[in-house]
Amino acid sequence: MANCPGEAFLTNALNADQRGNFEEAYDFYERGVTYYLQVRMVNEKNSSNKACIRQACDNHLKRAEVLKFFMDTRNAAKRILTQAEHAFIRSDYYASHPLFLEGIETLLECAHIIKPSHPQFFDSML
Repeated sequence: MANCPGEAFLTNALNADQRGNFEEAYDFYERGVTYYLQVRMVNEKNSSNKACIRQACDNHLKRAEVLKFFMDTRNAAKRILTQAEHAFIRSDYYASHPLFLEGIETLLECAHIIKPSHPQFFDSML
């Protein structure tokens, strides 16, 4: 399956993932897995290809799920911190303090989800 579209999608996914561009990586993982699932349905009779395709799909789908969960958590942190910022601007310090703490805890959860080796990790979160 050298040089097939699915392989290009997954190569692009890995490259984007390594660069810390998680949205782009997620999109390429999704497209690559979709491609391979379609190939698998067409080649249902060839069991050796089927097992190989299943393994590739499983691995990439797991990473895509981690990235999706990360992006959802990061977006939740952004919403919480925005609410905290608005409360702070209104001088509602009693409301802003717990929101800031919740936002920071959510950002730390993001760090544990993705466990990046990217120095730009925290820059890409906000």
